[in-house]
Amino acid sequence: DSSNSEHYEKTNNFINNFTCEFEIRQYSFPNLYPHTCIQEMLNDIKCPYSMFICDDDLLVVKTLRKCVDFLKSNKDFSGVGGISICCNLNVDDYARIDSTWKYKVREIIKKTGKDRVYDLMSNYSVVNYSLTRTEQFQQRWPKDSLNHDKAIGTELLPCAVLAAQGKVKMLDDLFVVR
Repeated sequence: DSSNSEHYEKTNNFINNFTCEFEIRQYSFPNLYPHTCIQEMLNDIKCPYSMFICDDDLLVVKTLRKCVDFLKSNKDFSGVGGISICCNLNVDDYARIDSTWKYKVREIIKKTGKDRVYDLMSNYSVVNYSLTRTEQFQQRWPKDSLNHDKAIGTELLPCAVLAAQGKVKMLDDLFVVR
């Protein structure tokens, strides 16, 4: 949570009064970029699969389960996602959607890491919105005091490392609404 204390407290109150089957941990990282927040939380991940997702994105659980099954059966793939849809909410009425569009995310399936990174950078797509194995996910977010650029640290570097680590699959199922 990189928000101010007022919004942090509202979210914290919601979490404390929310009953669910899973554990929710809230971290306070005001004024940090997404990649530096992730770096602070990496050692707390205890599950076999992880992904980077922004707080205004909604995952489709049915597709997420298909992604887990896919990674279990395909060791040469490092990431898997699906169809991504974006929407603009009305500024006066958040219950009203003003527009939608498909967010282009594509597969990266070349044989070698070098070829996959070249393919990614030649026809760029934000592939780090994919479910991945936690061990590989943790390697994509190296702590370095010189890594202070938001675009490189949050998107370009993790996408390139993901492509280098293995292939990336996109299922033909709705995966995320952004």
